[in-house]
Amino acid sequence: MAERQMRVCVRVRPLTASEHLEGDEAWLLEGTSRITERDVGEKNRCARSFNFDRVFPAPSLNDAVYESMGREIVNDAMRGYHGAIVAYGQTATGKTHTMQGTPTSPGLIPLAIEEAFNHIAGASQEREYALRVSYLEVYNETIRDLLYDETLDDPGEPPSRWGGAALRPRDPKPRKPPPIRLVDDAKRGVTRLQGIREVSVASVGDVFDTIVEGEARRAVGETEFNSRSSRSHAILRLTIESSARRGAGDRRAADLSVLTSTLSFVDLAGSERCPEASAPARVKEGAYINKSLHLCRKQPVEWPCLHALALVVSKLSAGATKADHVPYRDSKLTRLLRPALGGKARVALVCTASLAASAAEETAHTLKFAQRAKKVVQRGSDTRDSVVDTSSLLAHYRAQIDALKADLALANETNASLQRVESGSSLAPEAPAEDHLSREDDAERLAAAAAAPRRRRTSARRSRRRPTTSSGSS
Repeated sequence: MAERQMRVCVRVRPLTASEHLEGDEAWLLEGTSRITERDVGEKNRCARSFNFDRVFPAPSLNDAVYESMGREIVNDAMRGYHGAIVAYGQTATGKTHTMQGTPTSPGLIPLAIEEAFNHIAGASQEREYALRVSYLEVYNETIRDLLYDETLDDPGEPPSRWGGAALRPRDPKPRKPPPIRLVDDAKRGVTRLQGIREVSVASVGDVFDTIVEGEARRAVGETEFNSRSSRSHAILRLTIESSARRGAGDRRAADLSVLTSTLSFVDLAGSERCPEASAPARVKEGAYINKSLHLCRKQPVEWPCLHALALVVSKLSAGATKADHVPYRDSKLTRLLRPALGGKARVALVCTASLAASAAEETAHTLKFAQRAKKVVQRGSDTRDSVVDTSSLLAHYRAQIDALKADLALANETNASLQRVESGSSLAPEAPAEDHLSREDDAERLAAAAAAPRRRRTSARRSRRRPTTSSGSS
């Protein structure tokens, strides 16, 4: 695929009742791709203006956002290209609503999952697919597996072989989840997670059940903007494996190549600064969120302390090359997003914002981040020539071995049945006694008939001999 800039859109949430009463809007929408500051209020400063791929006004449907930003990325992911859809913005501006939606207005995740399975149904004659889902969150710079069941009991040790009770009883305490390690796979362009649980899914319902299971374990808390706010970065990753479908009896090895791509949905925590008067837990969460997302506003202007995600995006938007250092390792979030931000994936960034004057500063920071992200160049690459995942290749080899074993068993059964039929036809029933005697008489007559001409020829030769005379005859 050709190089292109990251697709970025801004979605404006409706004003609340109190904001309607105040009647002040700090930003103005111009057309479908431009947002401009309404009243500067300061001398010697012009109104700021930002351009994006699309700006969605206050009542806008999730379907419109998906058609503009998500559909192309999902189709590319099903064809073997890595893809990611990221939601960024202040708390209570509609990030989770945009990603998950409601039963009457599905969000980008449900619409993308349905699109993926519709693609599989349409290509079922040519390709076969295997899908896996993982769900995790980054909370206070710690990666948590949202699909790990911490209530599972300890199985204990089995009884000894001599009988009796178990060597160690079961422990009713919840098991500690295994540590999760991040491993960068540069050849495949992904960051592998060691120790994460992946669930195989075969339908849209399976994916939704997995999401509901993970949502119950997310870290949420009350903020001044929202009574139930996500205090962590959530990443839903769909791993897509596909290979050409082979007909029965086709043992060609040319189609063993497996396309392995990932489609990630990232719901970032609120990008606003945590107030000083917040509870200690909220202050700690806010500190980690600020560290992983944007610039540290406590520092003086002379030191623009761009943190983690904002710093990475700033470096990439400035045209960083392979020789330049991009600080992906400054945060767990940026390490997880490295395949998407590094240019080897198709990425859509959905920034949510409010036009209210009370949120003017937070909206300005959101728009600045979106403007920098718009300059990041994407170079999505096909994973066909990448290193095939070992588990995928082994799975295909196992399937091929099982098919060969089934064919061999069928051939053995067919040969055995044919041998039984042939042996049954060669065994004739025993003849009666009189038939046996008549057959012996016939054999004797045939032998006598064959010997009779030999005797006649011998007597003829004797008759043709000259007679001998005695010496005393006259």
